[in-house]
Amino acid sequence: MQRVFWSRCGLPLVSAYTSFARRWEYVVMNRSLRAECNGEYWLLSLLPPAPLIIDVGFNEGRISLEALRQRPEARIIGFEPARSMQRKVTATLADESRIELLPFAVSNGRMELDFCDSSDGCSSLVGGQPVGGEKYRVQTIRLDDFADERGYSKIEMLKIDAEGYDLPALEGAERLLDRQAVDMFSFEHNMPWINSRRFLKDAWDFLASKPYSMFRLFNGFLAPFRYSHHAERHDLGCIYVGVSRSRLGQGDIPIREFPDVGAAVRS
Repeated sequence: MQRVFWSRCGLPLVSAYTSFARRWEYVVMNRSLRAECNGEYWLLSLLPPAPLIIDVGFNEGRISLEALRQRPEARIIGFEPARSMQRKVTATLADESRIELLPFAVSNGRMELDFCDSSDGCSSLVGGQPVGGEKYRVQTIRLDDFADERGYSKIEMLKIDAEGYDLPALEGAERLLDRQAVDMFSFEHNMPWINSRRFLKDAWDFLASKPYSMFRLFNGFLAPFRYSHHAERHDLGCIYVGVSRSRLGQGDIPIREFPDVGAAVRS
């Protein structure tokens, strides 16, 4: 079979199959980071009329601005340590009192870390020397401490997009998660996780004792996720969602069992 397909006549078939397989993963299996079509915008429709939203990795604020479009009474706290992005969104947020943008990184402790500002929206705490950007030190905070200081007892949505530093940010909300103070959270799993030297298994283990169920996000429904090493792939990103037991108890979240979503295959 290899001799047949890895030949002058067979290579076009290999190329066609590879293209189809990538489109299958991107579209049908929803390994996409395009918020307008991967379900991130849809997820906001599950929020109550006046939610408190924490946006870690605010970037240009697309998710937060869409949240305000759908829920005009929402309050949003955004964390964005990248100076390049802060400068970019200053004009956009000048008259937007519903969003508070803070220049801190979110982690599992209070510390000062090197930050790579790539000026292209992919800045990170786990990157190397940024191309066309700069490197500087930033202060980090824990969401547990931040919520205590602000007196927040309920956070309806925690969105994390920290370019590979998603798990430390989530770990910093451990007390919040233990008491189900966060109704729903989402994080990206994609190529930058390689630089963080963390695995999806680490996230699965961290959440195992928490009163949350873990899902893969699709556009219009959630699919229950059960860990398998098959999910440890970084070529195409995807969004994982955690929903508290109390929030699931409301019974209004569409859930579909989807075959072979990250973990149905056991070895």
